[in-house]
Amino acid sequence: MRLSWNAVDGIMQRAVVRGLARRKTEAVRRLSVDETSFRRRHRYVTVVSNPETGNVLHVAPGRGKDVLMAFYEGLGEKYRAAVESVSMDMWGPYISATQAMIPDAVMKIAFDRFHVARHLGDAVDKVRRAEHRALVKEGNGILVGTRWQWLKGSRRKTHAEKLAFARLRAGTRRIAQAWELKEAAARASGTTGAEPGRWPDGTGGWSGHRAAVQTRWREQPPLRHSAAARMPPAVLMRSPALPQQ
Repeated sequence: MRLSWNAVDGIMQRAVVRGLARRKTEAVRRLSVDETSFRRRHRYVTVVSNPETGNVLHVAPGRGKDVLMAFYEGLGEKYRAAVESVSMDMWGPYISATQAMIPDAVMKIAFDRFHVARHLGDAVDKVRRAEHRALVKEGNGILVGTRWQWLKGSRRKTHAEKLAFARLRAGTRRIAQAWELKEAAARASGTTGAEPGRWPDGTGGWSGHRAAVQTRWREQPPLRHSAAARMPPAVLMRSPALPQQ
């Protein structure tokens, strides 16, 4: 078409202006906040969309707290109060901005399942490494080469692998309880199923749970060579609240 990049940019800018002029201001019940990068991840933009319609509501350079705050301020108090849920990853500035601007944000923030599962898996692996070091000093190598057994999902394990993993769990204590906490958290959040979920108390609060998985094992006595019994499978849990920024 023999158009310069400046001409293409002008067409795009005019199209955006026309689209925004036609768009009606209406209450949005659900928001999705995400970030994307370009130029080899050196520059970020924040994207806010309506997951129910797929419409992009806001795009702004950067991923700081002020970027999302500006979007919320533009909504106005009436439309901020109408927001029922805000889905996002665990990026601190987004959490902080949402807590500052959305009423009852702790009850409305929902972290995406991918990041929840990743953080819980990381926590379990840290517990495994710590217990492995302690056991090796005692001459017990039960956890050698078992990393993927703790991280692999139950649905992807064969019957033989499940039996071997059950024996492994019976011979450990701290990592077994950390794994049970992770599995209970995954069931509560829906990370093992097809649909996202929340904690039984209705919150989307996940911050701090990874630390709980990592530290809960410290409350247990050291595992000795002769110890074959593990912690009981029933672990009482409650939803951790999002930290106040």
